[in-house]
Amino acid sequence: MDAENNNNRRPRNLQGLLRFAMEATKEEDAPSRENHVHERMDPERRQFLENALKALTIDVIEQLQTAAETIGSETATEDMKVNAMDTILNYVDDIDTAIDFCKIGGLFVLLPCLCSPYSAIRKKSARLVAELAQNNPYCQQQLLAADVLPKLMDLLTESETAIDGIRAISCLVRSYEPCLNAFTEIGGLECLLGCLQQSEQEKLITRAAFLLNSLCNDFPRIKDELIKLKVIEMIIPLIQPSTEYNICLETLLSALCSLTESNEAIERCRTVEFNFASTLDEIIKVAHDKDECKEIVEYSRLLLKNIFDSEKDGENTDR
Repeated sequence: MDAENNNNRRPRNLQGLLRFAMEATKEEDAPSRENHVHERMDPERRQFLENALKALTIDVIEQLQTAAETIGSETATEDMKVNAMDTILNYVDDIDTAIDFCKIGGLFVLLPCLCSPYSAIRKKSARLVAELAQNNPYCQQQLLAADVLPKLMDLLTESETAIDGIRAISCLVRSYEPCLNAFTEIGGLECLLGCLQQSEQEKLITRAAFLLNSLCNDFPRIKDELIKLKVIEMIIPLIQPSTEYNICLETLLSALCSLTESNEAIERCRTVEFNFASTLDEIIKVAHDKDECKEIVEYSRLLLKNIFDSEKDGENTDR
């Protein structure tokens, strides 16, 4: 979906960076066997290579400390703090560097920024939390201990910061049960379902559905609690036919597939006023011939089968 799904972390030390840089350069210079012309390096890979080479001559810890001091300074301007956070973001996508940032006390100056009066600083702080927590149990534990979850939940109530807030929460709770437990204890699931009701923010709904789907897959026990909170009743009205590919529709259908593995969820989907079978039939009808909508059609067919086939079998048996 985005960076929050990327499990490929960069080399962890200077030797690894140097080895990667040398290999990348060698590959770029090697002639193609087919056309004997130099293959153009992917821009993202080139940028990483440049950053890797810079890291060979830069004291990263010193850079992190200087940036942290700027963030914590009472005299630093809004722009100065945002730039300092960008500096940190350039480094902490490496697991070891993210851990180092926590160990030098970076969280003590970062987390108060989640409550800054400036939305730009709140947004950047949430992005930094997400980067620190992503696939990093040590940082997840440190952020949990620093009681960051309530601050992130507050960001979900603001249109300007909700997207960054939910991404940070997602990186914290996915695949890390202690954070999930803390999240549920303070009403996090209810807060997450509230994002589904923000009809004017499709991107927020998409991210909420993505997180719900991930939680259902990582922690199946959470499904019953979500169903009791009427997540089915919130999702189904959002599922509408589209003549074009719609990532929000695909994510909602995927989440519903994960949820409908219990009889109670299935019965809720069969509620007459939803007329859900007709909706799914219409989705398949308008999207079946579009390659980009393949997953949407597959999810719709799976839901039809899982929810309504047994109902038809029961009707046939009654007859």
